[in-house]
Amino acid sequence: MVTAPVLWNNDKAYLFDGGNYYRYDVTKDKVDPGYPQRITANWPGPFPSRVDAGVVWNNGKAYFFRGSEYVRYDIAADKVDDGYPRPIAANWPGLP
Repeated sequence: MVTAPVLWNNDKAYLFDGGNYYRYDVTKDKVDPGYPQRITANWPGPFPSRVDAGVVWNNGKAYFFRGSEYVRYDIAADKVDDGYPRPIAANWPGLP
């Protein structure tokens, strides 16, 4: 079951399903060939076993959430920023 669709800034949407993900071509309205793939195979840093939610900000960062933690992902560097994961409650005011 897909739990975390994330619209990227390249006309692709990434849909996470357990330890796998799909890359969906928004323009062509279909999943790209060769998917699903393992998160650990292509995403250095986000939670390897499951992503609960994610969002791309217009600051070049994506944020991935799982349970009570999140990571900040640098899109240009293609990696999680140092010092993550961090607790959601302490860093996202108003979120549990």
